[in-house]
Amino acid sequence: RLWNLESGKCKATCTGHKKHVTGVKLSKDGKHAMSGSKDGCVRAWDLSQPVCLRTYKFGNHPIMCVDMAEGLDDSSALEDLEHVKYQDPNEAEETDGIPCCQS
Repeated sequence: RLWNLESGKCKATCTGHKKHVTGVKLSKDGKHAMSGSKDGCVRAWDLSQPVCLRTYKFGNHPIMCVDMAEGLDDSSALEDLEHVKYQDPNEAEETDGIPCCQS
């Protein structure tokens, strides 16, 4: 959910994750976000709509936190994003996410 911090009211709801959202990272300009969930997906969002731009699936691995690289502050960069990495805390190697759909 997107909240207006001054009024305390919900401005919009972003829907798509099938389980609890466990992490959200906002872009510097506040117009975009990445979210992670226990459903094993990372989603890229355009918050001005709000609409999911793309979903990345990581199998059955729950996503516990997310971060966003520099330069991902606009919709075109998030729509064209080809690589999302998953880091299992018990493994040394990162895993690539599979872009499963554009929403």
